[in-house]
Amino acid sequence: MAVVGNLGLNQSGRHILIWMCVLIAVNQFGFGAIVSVVALYAEDFDVSKTAIGLTIAIYGLARFLVNVPAGRLADLSGRRSKLAAGGTITVVGAVLCAVSPNYTFFLVARFIVGAGAAFVLTGGQIVLADIASPQNRGRVMAIYRGIFIVAVGAGAWPGGWLATNFGLAAPFWANAILAGALTVVAWFFVPETRPRATTGPGTVSYVPTATMFQQLRTLSASSGLMMIGAVSLAAAFARTGGLFNVIPLLAENQMGLTPSQIGLGLGMISILG
Repeated sequence: MAVVGNLGLNQSGRHILIWMCVLIAVNQFGFGAIVSVVALYAEDFDVSKTAIGLTIAIYGLARFLVNVPAGRLADLSGRRSKLAAGGTITVVGAVLCAVSPNYTFFLVARFIVGAGAAFVLTGGQIVLADIASPQNRGRVMAIYRGIFIVAVGAGAWPGGWLATNFGLAAPFWANAILAGALTVVAWFFVPETRPRATTGPGTVSYVPTATMFQQLRTLSASSGLMMIGAVSLAAAFARTGGLFNVIPLLAENQMGLTPSQIGLGLGMISILG
């Protein structure tokens, strides 16, 4: 097939990239909708600041624990089903967040949402790795990541507006609806990109040369990868610890801002980024 545009992707690859951008935009718009209210929602349970921070941290813990199993399952049984499964898990978690009767219930619901995100975000990166090559991977990832960041910012103000006008649970309902839309997109519109295991005309051989644990040992021995991981960890620490937790609480308690105003400020940060 002829290469399309400057991305170095053929028509099929470009089609997949477009749908993956749609999928991640829907997912991150829903995530952005709750960014300004998670800490405020947890605060309503009359818990300490540390406990409020835990509702942010447990989302990341779920992603940390589920990322590798999600990637392994995507290798074994395909990418599309894992993306759809992630959307479904997110729907369940978001609904549970919206109806949480107490702090512990909310904490468990946040873990479930994080597990769903692990399937979606890990699966999305695997799909991009399937369609890209070393020569165009940077351009493909830049487009995907740009949509990712802008969608978070775009969802922050609508989420804050919903919380201001309909209560702090409203953004979680919106997140559940958008996660449902993500599931539909993943299942019906994103083609399967997992290489087939059999060989022959029109097929691709896919035989792992090492076990998962051998691969993990190889990756952990790469100093470059470990340094990139450390930089990413520091950025995530600042983003989730400060942006998603401390700023909303300070803005409400010390500046008297509404969730809508907080969402607007957080959205501008993401969009400019």
